[in-house]
Amino acid sequence: MGQEELKSDRFKSDILTSDNLKSDIFKVLWIVLLLAAVIVLFSGCGTPVVSDAASAKGLSAESSEVQNVQTGETPPVCGVSIASDQSAYQVRLYQIMQKQAEEKGIQLIWKYADWDASLQNRQIRELIDDKVDVLIICPVNSKSMLDSLKEARSREIPVVNLNMKVDAYSAVYIDTYVGASSQEEGSLAAQLTTDLLPDGGKVAILEGTPGTDPQIYRTQAFVDELGDRPDIQIADIRSADWNRQEAEKETERLIRRIPDLRLIYCQDNNMAAGAVAAIEEAGKEQTIEVIGIGEADQETIDLLRKGCLKGFVVQDPEFEAKSAVNCAVHLAEGEDVRPWIQNPVSIVTEENVSDYHKPIEYM
Repeated sequence: MGQEELKSDRFKSDILTSDNLKSDIFKVLWIVLLLAAVIVLFSGCGTPVVSDAASAKGLSAESSEVQNVQTGETPPVCGVSIASDQSAYQVRLYQIMQKQAEEKGIQLIWKYADWDASLQNRQIRELIDDKVDVLIICPVNSKSMLDSLKEARSREIPVVNLNMKVDAYSAVYIDTYVGASSQEEGSLAAQLTTDLLPDGGKVAILEGTPGTDPQIYRTQAFVDELGDRPDIQIADIRSADWNRQEAEKETERLIRRIPDLRLIYCQDNNMAAGAVAAIEEAGKEQTIEVIGIGEADQETIDLLRKGCLKGFVVQDPEFEAKSAVNCAVHLAEGEDVRPWIQNPVSIVTEENVSDYHKPIEYM
């Protein structure tokens, strides 16, 4: 082999060696990149990253990731402040609202105030600090919510006032009220009383928790409506805190204290059931009538048809619960709702109960 050929072969060998080296380097780089990608992928699955907003709204990392995969965004979060989890009507609101929220794709965070206005205000501030998208409040006291509602407005959090209305000063800071007119209910209860007592007689009132809108105006309107019936005397007014057992105890006291009592007006049907139990125990079902306010549920209808309950002003919790959740969804999306979603009320007796139909929810 000549000198030039030897040089040429060495040159070719150097080129091949260089190309092989480059190829090996590229292979190593690709392997490193693939390993890095795998590590990132698996570490992401094990510990998903959650935004501060999701964390503040009480969402777990896992649930946040699932929502992002399925819908591309987290669901709106609504803080719900309920006066008590012991009130039968508010328990019904909870049951229906929870189901409606699942159907509408909104998360509800529940707080129960146990009829403590200070506790309720603290709980509402916690929800505000958690940056919920919207609030639903059922107030312990109509006058106790002003500062909390001002705070919600300053944070641009819309508010749905449910079932028990805040006072006129506080109403400026809510976006909508979902519920009935307590004045209308009190007035209708008085009309039912005049029908049941054409010759007059003594009447007692079993009220709900003091300070709530229904307690105040269901009494006030009832008394005002009976103003032109001096033969109907309001002999006593007692508080039973929307509680069946308390209503039964208070009715026992009323029976002992007022032997010629003719009618007990109960501010909800749960208390009316307690009053009926006490009247039956005393053997007074032929002389003392009972009327109430509330849902046309099976128990109430049964009492009505048995003649134990002479009538009631119907207020449907399903309308209120579903409408409140629907409003929350729209407000969370930046849409407007009506200032008052009014729950229609009417008198129900044994004669017309078959004609009653539930109202259709708002939106």
